[in-house]
Amino acid sequence: MKNFFKIIIAAAIVAGWGSAATAQVQFKIERMHNSTYFMVSAVPDVNYESPMNIVATAQVTVKVPTGKFKMPEIVNLSAAGQWQVNGRSDAPKEAPEFDYLYFGLKNLGTTAFKFQKGKDTPLFMLKAGDVCDVKIQLVDNAADPFFGKNSMRANIGNQITILGAEGDAWSGNLNGGFCECFVEETPEIGAGEILIFPNPVNGPTVTYAFTKDEKDNATCDLILYDMAGRRIFFQKLEPKNGYNEYTLDVSMYPIAVYQMEIWGLKLRSMYQEIIKTE
Repeated sequence: MKNFFKIIIAAAIVAGWGSAATAQVQFKIERMHNSTYFMVSAVPDVNYESPMNIVATAQVTVKVPTGKFKMPEIVNLSAAGQWQVNGRSDAPKEAPEFDYLYFGLKNLGTTAFKFQKGKDTPLFMLKAGDVCDVKIQLVDNAADPFFGKNSMRANIGNQITILGAEGDAWSGNLNGGFCECFVEETPEIGAGEILIFPNPVNGPTVTYAFTKDEKDNATCDLILYDMAGRRIFFQKLEPKNGYNEYTLDVSMYPIAVYQMEIWGLKLRSMYQEIIKTE
């Protein structure tokens, strides 16, 4: 795979596709609303257009308090961007208070991920089970005592090799790499927002709600987009003034991240992501 990647880079240079060798990508982990699902994303500082978005290899490593966390279920969001468990190292002597869980990209050389400057690129999700009351943290390669040569000979750490970056583009973790899953959130709906529940979606339907002002247009459009930005669903709505709640059938759509848009209220658009897990 390394030789294949070198050939692709050489071909890109010869073809004049340009170079983004100084580009960087940060990893991010966040809890999805009041669920025990966690989204792992990459946030680049430049766009990687095809074919520069080819990902040769990638690994994500998280650590949790020792003995407090079972191996979570991986929820893949794309058939061309599958992830798998690379390993687990519990309570190493370098950091006995932590267990390390590491996940690797299965589809090497994939173009499944669409990298846009400053925007979250969903990689995969983790389902932690029915209960989660610990702090999850992405490993910091530069500071973690278990990274590199270690007592368990474990190959941990964060890494993502992208053609446009001409190598490993990982440069750090957003928000310190922390995600606290015991903090309950109270959903609220404000002007210009769409409330989607449950989200992630684990059934055939999803409910969405928004408010309409008396000065807004009488009708609006509901549009659903897939990860490639293609419009896959359209419906004309006639909301009443105030709170509006609708149900959308998503049973025919595969596991993925979708974007919902409501357009036409005062000629403004409202956007919200829908995460489908089953």
